[in-house]
Amino acid sequence: MPPGLVRLMPTKPDQVAAAARLHAALLPQSVPAQLGEYFMRKFYFTKLVEMDRITCDLFEVEGEYVAFNVYTKYPDSFMRDGIRRHFLPLAVVAARTFASDPRRLRAVADLLRKSAQLGDDGAARAGYWLTFGVLESFRRVKIDERGTRISGALVSAMLDSFRAEGFDRVDGAVERTNKSAIFFYHACGFAIRDPGHGDDLYIHFDLATDSSRRENPTRGRP
Repeated sequence: MPPGLVRLMPTKPDQVAAAARLHAALLPQSVPAQLGEYFMRKFYFTKLVEMDRITCDLFEVEGEYVAFNVYTKYPDSFMRDGIRRHFLPLAVVAARTFASDPRRLRAVADLLRKSAQLGDDGAARAGYWLTFGVLESFRRVKIDERGTRISGALVSAMLDSFRAEGFDRVDGAVERTNKSAIFFYHACGFAIRDPGHGDDLYIHFDLATDSSRRENPTRGRP
């Protein structure tokens, strides 16, 4: 990993808190963020990481975590597996989460539904890119003499991780109205597919055939 890039360890509270804080700040409309920082700190970025159901990479600049990237090897079951393994602790977290805002029950249902819809087609081992963000003031920071930016380092680390474990592709989704994110994914080498319905476009990176490195992307996702 390049200097500054850190694989989140659930035993380190500062890293867990940073991931939850970044997620809430950069992606406030995402389901984990809607469930609140307590949920993310006590379950999402601890229990799911401990179980290897999600992976979270952070990027640190001068002692401050300024970016994060979350992906999974188990797109259709990572949430369900976590709930089954940690039902009782999760119930305690849920009680506090829902007591502060009962509307979050709908967010849980959405998270489970989306997880169940992410399964691959059985023809290839597919990983899934869940969420990603870089603080705006750090999006143009170059971290090496080649001009690599933080966003590029995070994406490269994710793709390398999937390659090392024998995955054939990486999938994801992006809102069709998020033009800057679409440009970023395209710059990273992802193909963009329009399903013809819904709010999202599908993104796809073929690890099996694209062994060459794309040029490092120059922009971070808002």
